[in-house]
Amino acid sequence: MQPSNKDAREKYELTLKDYKAQQLSQALSYDDNKKITVDVNDIFVEKSYAGPRLDSIDDISSDWIVAMMKWQKEQKNIHKKYAIMIIQKATELFEKDDNLVYITIEDLEEITVCGDIHG
Repeated sequence: MQPSNKDAREKYELTLKDYKAQQLSQALSYDDNKKITVDVNDIFVEKSYAGPRLDSIDDISSDWIVAMMKWQKEQKNIHKKYAIMIIQKATELFEKDDNLVYITIEDLEEITVCGDIHG
């Protein structure tokens, strides 16, 4: 309404800056306690999908793994239903164990870590 009003322009820019900071803060927030559940029974597998199939996570066998590896070597993805089934089972297994282990060593002792460490 008043493009030449310097005071109004400064207040507008300050308000816009605060708004953008608030939006960014909200976008970056993460709730560690939030659990997302997906019911794999609600996911439809198209008839055109020709890759390895699972009725239950307990159906995974060495033959199924070999079939999945062959499918993926052909640059094809397993269906999202089966990927979710695997992720859910892995999460169930991994959540039982601690993800961080503290080790105390003496000042003159040395430790060698083999493999990847992250964090």
